[in-house]
Amino acid sequence: MRNIVVAATLSAIALGTSQANADEKIRGECLLNVSGVRYIDGKCDIRLYPGGSFQINGIGKDLHFAMVSLDADNRVATANWNGVVPESHAHEQLGQMTRSGACWGNAEARICAWRMGTRPKVSP
Repeated sequence: MRNIVVAATLSAIALGTSQANADEKIRGECLLNVSGVRYIDGKCDIRLYPGGSFQINGIGKDLHFAMVSLDADNRVATANWNGVVPESHAHEQLGQMTRSGACWGNAEARICAWRMGTRPKVSP
């Protein structure tokens, strides 16, 4: 049963549609690109929150992370991250973002979260 819930949640990440019912942490693939620099690009931990918001976290020695907070209708989000020199909290604002597939972005940054095996060959 847990596998079905995880599969549904992972699909929600790639499609950007459904929402988690409770906080859930999963392994996936992520991209965090800020001002043209890729701070996360590959395997990551993804935490899903009720309402569709999510956080991506680098793994291993990569201590970068970003938080995408969706508005009530899931059309617009605001994002924060922990900075070029990674700190323990997401204190730097990345601004308002809009969704394109599994990614949320604006002129400055792009934050993407895919379930394992669904990342496009060429990153957006």
